[in-house]
Formats: sequence, structure tokens, C-alpha cells
Amino acid sequence: LATLGLSSLDSLSRNPTAVVPSNPTNLAIGKKGEPLASRQTLPRFLNWGLQNSNEGSHIHALDAWKLEEGSRSIVVAVVDTGIDANHPDLKQNLWHGPAGIYGWDFVANKANPVDDHGHGTHVAGILGAGLNVKQGISGVAHKVSIMAVKYYSVNNSDKQNLTNSIRALNWSIDNGANIINYSGGGAQYSKEEYDVLVK
Repeated sequence: LATLGLSSLDSLSRNPTAVVPSNPTNLAIGKKGEPLASRQTLPRFLNWGLQNSNEGSHIHALDAWKLEEGSRSIVVAVVDTGIDANHPDLKQNLWHGPAGIYGWDFVANKANPVDDHGHGTHVAGILGAGLNVKQGISGVAHKVSIMAVKYYSVNNSDKQNLTNSIRALNWSIDNGANIINYSGGGAQYSKEEYDVLVK
């Protein structure tokens, strides 16, 4: 969805396709006015925010995916606690950079960060879990490439986490991230953090 521009959003609002609830456990997609039996039925997504029967409480993901599902050429850096690279919903969408690495760990100063906290994996799943219709699993943009960049450790001081976040943001930019999801910040202003965020 991050790749949708204003013109795509405008065309989405004029698109004659609709998502309508077919029963309590399924969603049906198809053209408005088609008989329900001719519509393709998909399971309800476990992430209810993608699509559900409560109008106004979701992002109309199924409608948006008719226009754009994401692209492997779009690299989204998740600057956070790392990512579980073996997670079945994420491994197909991991970015692979030079020498086969999928990211960098600024806590341990090595390639391929392991998520020992869980937050980074959770965030990566929301934004880019692969589409699994049988299980009702999908990220918002299920065809992106996810770059894992770890900066945070509960064992580090706030100052060390801030230093690591600045390094992680710069590394993400330098390694081709098109979009950065940064789970961070603090109570005090940092010019260095601000400078990399507007870079």
C-alpha cells in the first residue's frame, strides 16, 4: 500500500469492485451487483484490520490489492528489534542483500539480526507477511522485500540504543531501503536522529 499514489487512491474510490461479507467466517470479493455465488470467497483474515464486516474499522485491503499488492523491488527496512528469519509468514519476503544477508544487527555488530524481543517480527508481519489465503494471513503489502535492521536491546542504555538507531537508519538508506519503518524515539530531542530521519 505504501506504493499507492494519490492517483491510485482516487481510482480506488471510483472502482466498481466491492468487498462484502458473505457469512460470519468468510469474505466474498467481486463486482458490485454480481450474484453472491459467482464471487470468489476468501477466509477472514486473522488481522481484522485488513478487511472485516464492520465498515470503517479496516483499511479495505482486498480492494487495494486489486490495484497493487506490493513489489519485491520495494525494500522496506524494519528498524527495530530484529526479525525472526525462520517465521513461516516472513521468510519468503526477506530482502537479500550482498553476500546473502537479510539485514544488520547493530547491537551485536553482525549480519542477520535475530529478534530476541518479538516487536520487530510483529511489525514486519503487519507490513509484509506473505499472503496465505488458507490460513487467513497477510501483511498489508504482502509482496515487498523486508530488510531486518536491529538497533534496540533492553539491556542497552537509552544513549546506546539512540546511537545504534542512528547507525541503523543510515545503514538502511545506504543499502537501498525505499521505505523505513522505525520503531523508536525517546523523551529527549536528538539532532543526529532528526538529521538522519530527514535524510
